[in-house]
Formats: sequence, structure tokens, C-alpha cells
Amino acid sequence: MNEDFLQFPENESLDFKRELNLSDKSQKGKLLRTIMAIANSSEYHGYIIVGVDDNRTIIGVNGNHEETIQQLCCDYTRPKVKITYSEREIDNKKIVILQIDSKEKPYEFSKSIADYKEYDVFIRHGSITRRASTKDIIEAYKSVQIFKETKRPSYPQKQSQLDSDISKNIEYITKLKSKEKEINEKIERKNREISSIEFSGVLFYEDEEDTDEKKIEVAVEREKKLKQAQAGLKELEEELSSNKLEHGRTLRENKALMDYKYMR
Repeated sequence: MNEDFLQFPENESLDFKRELNLSDKSQKGKLLRTIMAIANSSEYHGYIIVGVDDNRTIIGVNGNHEETIQQLCCDYTRPKVKITYSEREIDNKKIVILQIDSKEKPYEFSKSIADYKEYDVFIRHGSITRRASTKDIIEAYKSVQIFKETKRPSYPQKQSQLDSDISKNIEYITKLKSKEKEINEKIERKNREISSIEFSGVLFYEDEEDTDEKKIEVAVEREKKLKQAQAGLKELEEELSSNKLEHGRTLRENKALMDYKYMR
């Protein structure tokens, strides 16, 4: 990449940053979001240029951030985004160039960090980064398939059926992600319900005006509600575990289909 990049506007494959602020999880999450959005939206690879302000003035950067960025990609991206980290000196000021590979899209968060959750997928429209829809994810898979087809001979199987199965799996995976989020929200509400029941028992025993009989009656009722809530929580946790197993199974099945489709 030569210095002509300074003349280009930000787009799906190019982003400029004044600095790399990796001091907290929020900033790390934002960088990962941009990296994966560019990887998901670029045809072959994209770039993040660090040390350049909005007016394309070279500001420069200090230090070497390669190890931190590579570790972030290793820890939080799935599949792992491949980045080529390089530095260049312009007008006696150092800039950082991150070349981002996009051959294994779609890329997603492999676990939560700051405001970003596991399975979150982002794409770029021009210079705008946003969450990907199911359609966006399917298109990302298709673009990878087209890329592979240009490099490999046609495979003597019914490609249309394979494409259909892969698309159905992608839609199903998206539904499983949505269901997991819904179950987690229910678990959170159920935990709050359990905490409320337990706390109400503490408040009740501090009330000295009620008779022993009344206290026993209320305690029995409270214990009944607590057991029901705990049973409900257990069911939700089992449902979550089952959903995760199904998600993993479908991911493996889809990978097998794609590997089969593009066997040499």
C-alpha cells in the first residue's frame, strides 16, 4: 500500500484511526468490532490505518501494538481474524497499517467483551459499522463460496442442494443465537426473582408483631415459592445447555457441508 491511501475516503475496506487506545475493554471491543466488520465486508482484505486524523493529517503513533492486537483477535474472534501488522514512517512520523484477511467470513465475537456479546456479527456499509442481519450473514457465506469456486474445480455433486442445506443451517444458527439470548434474559429475571424471595424472608423475620403461627405460615409459603423459582431456574439452565449443544452441532454440520462442497 502506497501513500495514495490518504486520498481515499473511508469505506467497507478502509478505516482511519487517529490513535490506538487499548487501555480498557470498551476500547478493545470497539477495535475488534471494526476489525471484524471490515473482514466481513471486504472482498479479499481490508485495512485500518492508525496515526491519521479525519483531515488525513499524519499524527503518528508511539509504541508497538502488534502483540496486543494479535492476542485480542486470538481471544475474541471466531474464526480467528488473520492480521498483518506493519509500520511505516511518513514525514518522520510512524503510522500503523493493519491488513485484515477476509477469506473465512463471517467473523463473529467468540466471547463477550464490554458491550459486545458472543456471536455478535458486524458489517460495514461505507464508513458505517452496524450489526449484521441474517441476510447479511448468508451473503457473507456466499461471497466466500464464490471466492473458493474461482480457485477450485467444480465438484461433481448437486451444488444447489448443498447451497440450500448450508443456507438453512445458517438461518437455524441465527435462530439458536437469538434463543440463547432470550434464555439468558429469562435466567437473569429468574435470579432476580429468587433474590427477591430470599430477601422478603429476611424482612419478614424482622417483624416482631406477627404471631409464631403467622410466621410459620408465611415461611412455608415463601419456601414453596422459592422451590418453584429454583426449579424454574434449573429448567432454564438445562434449556440453555441444550441450545448450546444444538448450536455447536449445527456449526459442525455446516462446516462439514462447506468442506464437502469445496473438497479438491
